[in-house]
Amino acid sequence: MEPIICVCYTNHALDQLLMSLVEHRVEQIVHLASRSKEEALAAVNLRNIVRNMESTKAEKHKLWQSHTQMDEHLN
Repeated sequence: MEPIICVCYTNHALDQLLMSLVEHRVEQIVHLASRSKEEALAAVNLRNIVRNMESTKAEKHKLWQSHTQMDEHLN
């Protein structure tokens, strides 16, 4: 199935649409708006999805390199 992008004039309208999809058990939703008054949409918010993802090996290595360089610089 191809992705569908939905744009609404207001956050409230978008929340209503997404809540309807959630209630109909649509699972593959990503909410790109910065905020929502609906707690049920927190699980599909892009920021929360990314925050809950595990880092890849490459990301972990880059983070380790950054920390090592900062430690060396501070010493």
